[in-house]
Formats: sequence, C-alpha cells, structure tokens
Amino acid sequence: MHGRRITVALPAYNEGANLGSLLRNLEETLQSLERQGYRRSYVVVDDGSTDSTRAVLDRASENLPLTVVVHETNQGLGPTLRDSLRKAVELMDSDDVVVTMDADNTHPAPLMIRMVQRLEEGCDVVVASRYRYGSRTIGLSRYRRLLSLVASLLYRILIPIPGIRDYTCGYRA
Repeated sequence: MHGRRITVALPAYNEGANLGSLLRNLEETLQSLERQGYRRSYVVVDDGSTDSTRAVLDRASENLPLTVVVHETNQGLGPTLRDSLRKAVELMDSDDVVVTMDADNTHPAPLMIRMVQRLEEGCDVVVASRYRYGSRTIGLSRYRRLLSLVASLLYRILIPIPGIRDYTCGYRA
C-alpha cells in the first residue's frame, strides 16, 4: 500500500521572503501526517514573480517532492490557483487530499492536521474559516477585514452551503 498523498497547492507571487519558512513549517506538519501513513507533495505556481521566489523554489526542489509551474507574467490569483489545482489533480489518485493555502506563511500549518482529520471523519471540504468561534485574523487592515466579512455575508445569502461561513479563505482541504 502506497498510502494517501497530501498535496499542498501554493499560488505564489513575490513570496521569496516567506516561502522558505513556509516550506519548513509544512515539513514539520507533514512529517506528523506521514507517521499516520500519508505521503506528501507540493505544487507551487510561481505567478511571474520578480523577486527571489524562483531561486527559493529551485533550492527547495532539491530536497522536497516539489513540482513548480511557472507563469512568465503575472496572471493573478484566480488563474494561479486554478493552475495549481490542475497540476495537483494530475499528480493525485482518487483518494488523495489536496490542501490550498497562501504562500505568504500566514496560515498556521499545524491546523492542517485537524483539517485532514475532518476529511477522514467524512467531510468533503474543510475550510479554515476566520468566522468560527476561537478563530482570529492578524495583520489585516480594517478595510480588508470588512471586505472579507461583507463577501462572506453576500455568499451566504446568494450561494448558501451548509457549514460554510468563509467563502474567501484560501486555506482549504
């Protein structure tokens, strides 16, 4: 038995300063999940970065199961996330797990353990919501928090999905 794979899909634009520490944090978390029988891989789409992102990814790919897709010019979050998910699906088996998160190292990697547990408990999708009891948002301006809250309320009215409160969070399994 090869074990289920967890593929972390990371859309990245000018995240050279953050990617190294994010990958180290993910490695610590995924080592814990490997003890539970999971394998790990990473898919990073570099969305036309002009900083050290590509160099960091080149170094990381020497030691990690890392697939890098490069957009020569910046296409934005939507196409970058789409391409990271497409590549992850190409590499996956039907019972594998894909996790998306921001490449800026603002999402707590250890939360992934609980997210995967929720999938094992029967959830189809797990969103690391900012709108659940005990959650918090750090480092966002009031405007960004308000914008996110308004978007969440609109989505809940227009496209209600039971159990989903945060439609704009990028940290999902």
